[in-house]
Amino acid sequence: MRSARSAPLRAGRRPAKTIFSFWQQFLSYVFLYLLATWTYGYPPYYGKGCDSRMTMKQIALIDDSSPFCLLVKQIFEDQYEVDTYASAVDFLSVASRIARYDLILLDINLPDMNGLEALTKLKSTAQAQSIPILLLTGDTRKETVVQGVKLGAQGYIAKPIDPMLLHERVTLLLEDGESEAAE
Repeated sequence: MRSARSAPLRAGRRPAKTIFSFWQQFLSYVFLYLLATWTYGYPPYYGKGCDSRMTMKQIALIDDSSPFCLLVKQIFEDQYEVDTYASAVDFLSVASRIARYDLILLDINLPDMNGLEALTKLKSTAQAQSIPILLLTGDTRKETVVQGVKLGAQGYIAKPIDPMLLHERVTLLLEDGESEAAE
């Protein structure tokens, strides 16, 4: 009689290591969520000019990690409207939606299309020329970051993110857009 531990791995089953790494990542995002809630207080930070959802700036977040998307939505919950997309192909499929965003947060490591490829396609469209794009990446090699900036990104933030740093960078990018429009 074979024990369950010595049974061979069947096709379609994932090893326990993958499940453990999923939960480890999930718990790290939960921790960051709680840190953001504690840092900005509860209820979350209310920004100026946020009397209704119609006056809120809109952010597109393109990332395949749902816990990370929830964290970002929590950070900007009452200050900006955040729409999430699990892939760049979903976001790029309807070109008319690109123009409504004031900022795009783009992950480099996406399942269907590399974030740098998506950045190239975005910057080739007329609607996205004036929209700032901030890269989110776990790959902080100098070549990757330099390539992203050359392609038109305004910068990058390394994962796992610091919620306060993300909040500060996004606010600066959106306020710069306001001051340039006013001039």
